[in-house]
Amino acid sequence: VSVSPAIAAAGELTIAHGVNMEFESSARINVYGELIARAATVGGITFTRRGTGTWYGLRFLTAGHGELDLCSIQYATYGIDLASNGTVDLSRTSIQDCNYGVRASNGTISFTNNQIFDNTGYGVYLSGANPHFGTSVNEWNDILDNGNGQAGRNLRNGPTDISANFVWWGTTVPSEVEEGLWHEPDDNNLGLIDWDPYCTEEHDIIVT
Repeated sequence: VSVSPAIAAAGELTIAHGVNMEFESSARINVYGELIARAATVGGITFTRRGTGTWYGLRFLTAGHGELDLCSIQYATYGIDLASNGTVDLSRTSIQDCNYGVRASNGTISFTNNQIFDNTGYGVYLSGANPHFGTSVNEWNDILDNGNGQAGRNLRNGPTDISANFVWWGTTVPSEVEEGLWHEPDDNNLGLIDWDPYCTEEHDIIVT
């Protein structure tokens, strides 16, 4: 992909299992309509860079909607950039080696059984979106090792209180979980993140 295609407001793009999309530097998919990417096995659909540059990512605008399952997103500026008032359902997908794994300023994004790790800026950066994390241990998410060791880079909250339960944060030590979060205790302008109960690496519940 050398240009930035747009999915029109009334349009839909379905990406089939086995497709590997490679993007030139700064290219992206602008989604005003609907992007459907459901694979049959883990990593069955890949969004990555071509060469050594960084591509922009999957960008959702206006009322853009997305459904991604069993995908892999790598080497983007923003793996998912949700700036629409639509919804993105993200499940069983890995996002790694990006700058921001997920950046969401509007709309609703749901996380189920995803792995968001080794992103250099933030794992998940919220600034106004409505996030939904798992409601049981079977709907775990892994959000860890983001930000190159900087504090508060696994999950940065927006202005409202949220629940981010049943997540494996890369540690079972409560103070270390807290160190990876940026929310009300760190900035009075942000909402509180409720992260308890949380998971071990084997996705068993740990209650602090």
